[in-house]
Amino acid sequence: MPLTLVADNEFAAAHLASGRVKIPGVEVVATASGPLYPRAISEAPYDVMVVPLANFVIAKDLGRPVTGIPVFPDMFFPHLGARVANGAGINGPKDLEGKRVSTRGFSFNPAVWLRGALVHQYDVSIESIEWLEEEPNSMSGVGYPRSSRFSISKGGKPDEELKSGAIDAAFFGRGGPEPVDGSHNLFADPLAEALAYRALTGIFPPNTVMIAKDSSLATNPHLGQTVVDACNEAWEIYCEEADDSDDHTGMPIKFLRENGMFPRRNGFVEAYAAVDTLIHYAYEQGLIRRLWAPEEIFVTGVV
Repeated sequence: MPLTLVADNEFAAAHLASGRVKIPGVEVVATASGPLYPRAISEAPYDVMVVPLANFVIAKDLGRPVTGIPVFPDMFFPHLGARVANGAGINGPKDLEGKRVSTRGFSFNPAVWLRGALVHQYDVSIESIEWLEEEPNSMSGVGYPRSSRFSISKGGKPDEELKSGAIDAAFFGRGGPEPVDGSHNLFADPLAEALAYRALTGIFPPNTVMIAKDSSLATNPHLGQTVVDACNEAWEIYCEEADDSDDHTGMPIKFLRENGMFPRRNGFVEAYAAVDTLIHYAYEQGLIRRLWAPEEIFVTGVV
């Protein structure tokens, strides 16, 4: 019986979903992974799955029997997804202090990344912000730490609340939402802020990551390398065929090429600094109890 792997029909993963790139001994299930996120953490219904990177780090801290494979289906900068209500009096990141900010979930990967950037790039006191989270979200039903340093309550739909003025700002996913009436970008030039973050940290943040069940890895010791090899083949096709005018999570391919972020490869060495940074952010924000080293939670030895 073949192993199973979930692949979204987008970016490089589209070549896995279509069958153009084969993974020996693995059956690819072409389906949107987003609805599977909570199940991936609580049930692990497939051998290899895609989840938000922050969700995976939290899952490992909770003792879930999954391990990361250093494949990152989509990369992004969280700066592109931050929007503020026109009448909120927010002209820059520091103005978020004391405001009501909505996210899809407190552990929402873009929110974890952006909170980290707010602290380390802009010296914002994220504990002074009133956080609201939408339900359902990618960690619905999964119990994880909530630090008493943060005020967290349930919110509604961020786009509707921005329009009504019920919230002051919202952090959306990947490249951000379509324009929301009554709101504007937190950053006047989000791509410039993204480049400033990259200059500060040296990283291109991953949004999602592939994970495998520990039992599947134990009985298939070469699974990690097999998946990385296939995904790198898919990335090579994607990078070669992508047009400059194409978009990757809100960023033009031309922009990524001009700034040395495209083409790229998967692998543990390439992603180490980014994963380590996200782990530190999650720890600082009270989402995990232990400061893990990347090699403790990922398949190592893959190239």
